[in-house]
Amino acid sequence: TRAVLEYEKVFSFDDREKSDEAQFKIGMSFLESGNRKMARYEFGSLLDFYADSELARKARTYLQRL
Repeated sequence: TRAVLEYEKVFSFDDREKSDEAQFKIGMSFLESGNRKMARYEFGSLLDFYADSELARKARTYLQRL
């Protein structure tokens, strides 16, 4: 989706302060579009790469529901 493409741009910046947020929003975008498989993948990636993020708990909650 267009939203996913926009969020992915965050990963190209040198300042990765918002990368966890972008990863979470990509997962949400896939979830909202009905692509549960990709949503699972993106939430899992958030947990792999940003386990200490404040969004990790939310990602785990969504993964448990998928």
